[in-house]
Amino acid sequence: GDLGTGDERGMQKKGVTLFKGANVFLSVWNLHRNPTLWEDPNTFKPERFKTASSAVTHAEWEGYKPKEPLGMYPNEVDSNFGFMPFGGGSRKCVGDQFAMMESVVVLAHLLQNFDFALDGSAEDVGMSTGATIHTKNGLNMKITRRVK
Repeated sequence: GDLGTGDERGMQKKGVTLFKGANVFLSVWNLHRNPTLWEDPNTFKPERFKTASSAVTHAEWEGYKPKEPLGMYPNEVDSNFGFMPFGGGSRKCVGDQFAMMESVVVLAHLLQNFDFALDGSAEDVGMSTGATIHTKNGLNMKITRRVK
């Protein structure tokens, strides 16, 4: 919902006060795995973004409503800011479209030429969070060139 403009002191909505000049950090990791917004949020299901869906139990979230034709990836507007891998609004990553196109090209090239296998277990990798999410212990892989 709209927080409004507030005044020189800040703004308030539903008991949460934001003071002028305050820094706000949104945990995108938690947002994207919020079970009140997304059904089975911890399961990798990219097909979930092909069709519209409503919130699981969150009364105020408008749900996910993809535009037709489908874009390259779901964005913050289609998901009413329930999914925003590149941020949103005026502070959104300006290179999001380029990053997605570049990642598809690089990934396709790598997968055409190499086989990848995790060297160890997923638990060995670990996760560390902050402004971004990254591995705690690196992501050790066994990489072998594909025979053509």
